[in-house]
Amino acid sequence: MAYSPIEQGRLVNHRSLQAIAQERGATIAQVAIAWLLHQENVIVIPKSSQINHIEQNRAALDLKLSDEELAILDAAFPSPTQPVPLQML
Repeated sequence: MAYSPIEQGRLVNHRSLQAIAQERGATIAQVAIAWLLHQENVIVIPKSSQINHIEQNRAALDLKLSDEELAILDAAFPSPTQPVPLQML
C-alpha cells in the first residue's frame, strides 16, 4: 500500500480495491482507509480540503471489511519484509 491511501490517485484502478468498493457501495479511498485501520503499527491520517471528501473519509470508520476482504487486500498489498524508506510525494 502507499504512503497515501490511494497513492496520489495511482491505485484507483487496482482491481481488488475496485471490486470491494463496488460491492460495498463505498469509494476506493474508503476501502483503503478501512483496510489501513486494521493494520498493526499504522496510523491513518487522511487529508482533504473538501468537505465531501472529509465526510467520505469519516465514513470509512463505519466500513467493516470482512475477513475475506481483508485477506484479499493483505495479499494485494503485502507488508514489506524489511525497512523501506518513504518516497517524497
